[in-house]
Amino acid sequence: MIKAIYFDCDGTILNTLEDIHEALNKTLKHVHRPMVTLEQTKTYVGNGLKNLMKNALGKDEVDEELALFHQYYSQDLMVYSHPYEGIVAFLKELKSSGFKLGMISNKTDEYIQRIAQHYFTDLFDVVVGERDDLQRKPHHDMLDYACEHTGVVREEVIFIGDSVVDAQFIINHQLQGGVMLYGFEDRNALLHTGLACFEDVSELRRWILSKTTV
Repeated sequence: MIKAIYFDCDGTILNTLEDIHEALNKTLKHVHRPMVTLEQTKTYVGNGLKNLMKNALGKDEVDEELALFHQYYSQDLMVYSHPYEGIVAFLKELKSSGFKLGMISNKTDEYIQRIAQHYFTDLFDVVVGERDDLQRKPHHDMLDYACEHTGVVREEVIFIGDSVVDAQFIINHQLQGGVMLYGFEDRNALLHTGLACFEDVSELRRWILSKTTV
């Protein structure tokens, strides 16, 4: 029986791409590197901000540039970001139906906490992002943390994401779940994961209700 539904953040319930893009280009300009297009930024995201910088700069040592990025991004975290159409109403519906809700993201935990409070006030029972004491998805650390804080076991969880990393997370830990096709990942890559794929929130809603309605 499903008792909890966990979601990724960026590209799944919140379109954060433009704010990330703005901070990235400010960083690149600061270090005298060519700026990138929005579509390029889209290909860089999905596995933590350090990997974003590695992808954008084409090198492994990015600590100085990452610190600059955090300066810009923390100041303008929620300028252009917005929930995807229908997602807030659906979260409220799930909450009122008694499901425990969680947000599990590879984004820096400080940012995820701010985002959850700003856009999804009082909707999530557990919110966890990248922290020093937890390995990122697709590792199980964040899943175990969320399960512990919502009082469920893995067999009682649905996870919804938007990336190949999220798909690996679902498959590796034998979760029920699927991926949104409107996010930041290559569409064909998601269609080849073998998981349920959703064009929009209405499709996701129908699928979740089919898994949770007795």
